[in-house]
Amino acid sequence: MKNNYLLFEAKGLMQRVAIDSILFARSKRNYCSVHTGHGIHHLRCSLQNLIAYPNLDGMVQIHRSFAVNIHQVTGLRRNEVLIHQVRLPLARNIFKKVHEVFLDSP
Repeated sequence: MKNNYLLFEAKGLMQRVAIDSILFARSKRNYCSVHTGHGIHHLRCSLQNLIAYPNLDGMVQIHRSFAVNIHQVTGLRRNEVLIHQVRLPLARNIFKKVHEVFLDSP
């Protein structure tokens, strides 16, 4: 059975977040803020390590500091990704890849 949770430890407490509820992640140095429909969770890891997490196959990097759950994306422009009312920057050199993944996602 596939594990549908992101497991992490924060302030000595082991936590889990449903992968389907992840909207996007933002990195700042060695920390990531994982934004869900229920709040924000702060993890100590790089964006590349978060994307490489085994069950996060829907996470796509869209900018040097941002990755999105492609299944949560509601719109795509040449320079930004929309997740409901949130606008996130889209790097020019990544647009083609993100566009293809967006069109292929269910």
